[in-house]
Amino acid sequence: MKFLPIALILLFSLSMVFGEEKSVDVTETQIKSIPKSWFPSVDGIFTKGEFIDLSTTQGGRLYIRYGPISDSGVELERVDGAGKVIWRYQVAPLGVSHSKYNHRVWTRIEDKKIQVTSIGAKTIIETIDLDTGTKVSRSIHETQR
Repeated sequence: MKFLPIALILLFSLSMVFGEEKSVDVTETQIKSIPKSWFPSVDGIFTKGEFIDLSTTQGGRLYIRYGPISDSGVELERVDGAGKVIWRYQVAPLGVSHSKYNHRVWTRIEDKKIQVTSIGAKTIIETIDLDTGTKVSRSIHETQR
């Protein structure tokens, strides 16, 4: 019976170390500064929607939205575990006429940075900070076909 309290303390300690989800603090100013969504709905044809489930240490989900047949730019939206929007970021489009090309988007997260590669009339590579939703870098290159 002496081992039961020790086992319970050990289990509690391990759950605090490995099972804890970190919450992201969002200020009132950040909520007011979240831009309106470019894509209020996703139909899978004119607007594609994808998401990445974030790890338990980050919590929530990262949504990716874009138009696959137009120069729509790319919208990223991070939500917490309850579905509350933490930030929304929009990768600016190039300004090319509608339906001039197929628009392909790849998104990768590494070292708390999101790299968005948007391939259309040109290739845009933009890096965004995962925690804050702010731009780290942007480059535009000729698209290799």
